[in-house]
Amino acid sequence: MAYEYFQKYVAKSSNALKTGFERCSMQITIAITLPYHQHKEWSKENVKTRTTRSRTREDKVPGTPIL
Repeated sequence: MAYEYFQKYVAKSSNALKTGFERCSMQITIAITLPYHQHKEWSKENVKTRTTRSRTREDKVPGTPIL
């Protein structure tokens, strides 16, 4: 997911006529935003896994009726 975002960002903002400063600032922006979006996706997946694991444990507790 983050990689697709990165590709769209580069395709939209790449321009051969940019000054050195614009190119440098764009590289810094990419270096900051890409890991942020990757972490955001990882966090979503981690929460889903934790929730699923929690539900599985609740089902295995002895004496708990399964509805």
